[in-house]
Amino acid sequence: MHFGFYIPDHAHCRVLPLSYENYLNGAGFSGTEAALLEISRGLELQGHRTTVIQDLTRAPHANTFDFFTPLFFLSPEVKEWIRNLRQDCIVAVWLHCYVHHDVLCEMKVSLGERPFSLIAVSETVARHVKDLDIPVHVVPNGINKEVWCAASGVRSKQHVFIATFERGGAVAAIVAQKLGKRLTTASYYHGGDLMANKSLSKKELRRLLETSDIFVYPLVLPSGVVHHDTYACCVHEAMAAGVVVVTWDVACFRDIYPSDAIVLVPPLEYPGYNPFATHGKNPALLSPEAVARLCDAVVALDRNPVRKEGIRERARTWAHAHTWDDSVVAFGNLFAG
Repeated sequence: MHFGFYIPDHAHCRVLPLSYENYLNGAGFSGTEAALLEISRGLELQGHRTTVIQDLTRAPHANTFDFFTPLFFLSPEVKEWIRNLRQDCIVAVWLHCYVHHDVLCEMKVSLGERPFSLIAVSETVARHVKDLDIPVHVVPNGINKEVWCAASGVRSKQHVFIATFERGGAVAAIVAQKLGKRLTTASYYHGGDLMANKSLSKKELRRLLETSDIFVYPLVLPSGVVHHDTYACCVHEAMAAGVVVVTWDVACFRDIYPSDAIVLVPPLEYPGYNPFATHGKNPALLSPEAVARLCDAVVALDRNPVRKEGIRERARTWAHAHTWDDSVVAFGNLFAG
């Protein structure tokens, strides 16, 4: 089979051109892109023909594909290109975030009799689209075994906070300051005012995380909008590196990660805010009370090192058992024949 995967050209994120080698060793690659790159690589190793596309104007002719999947960026150009696929070509939209139902239903109608389905990265996303008359399959995200499961040479961890700065880094900085801890931040963006550290390769990120004790993931932007993650690859990678994750009890975390391997802090209430909705706004998570709640969670870990080390080991064990190898198998069982 010939599998096609479409990943838009996000030059504002990537330092290097899109490739599997650059994804592992370069900079500017997020968990969103990892799914298609890893699945494509896994299928290729199984003997399938795969093509990762960024520019549809330079793609192979549409009639050469047996299966085609775009990420959730469904621009008019993408939808028009897909309509030129063979009638028997399987089309599956990869939902790494929430997409309005009207967009998916319109696409289903436009594809006519073509086989059409959705791929969700978690049960959280699958529930969001379960009422549509479109088949939905869960192919969970994972970690790259080569990068994250290799033996570590780090013997001790500094007490360092790691925060994806675009998703609560300002709050994490206040937490670190109040506790007298050193804050290190990481980002996959390579420009802009929100950058607090240069964009890192996956291998550089692992080395940084291995020196870290706690990953505070506050999720709230300065506007008060809360990032309701749908999988949180950064959490999975931190767990794999032996970092204890402290975050709000919102979105996908209960669905994906074992309750004894992650610290979920109850969020402050705010009128109209539902922590398990697809989107949310909660300015209360920017307040001193919210900072105090995160600080208390970290202090409780410091005061109970047995509990903290137990969480760390359970997190690492779980993370190493959920790799892209498993995701390739799950995908193959559905689409590779």
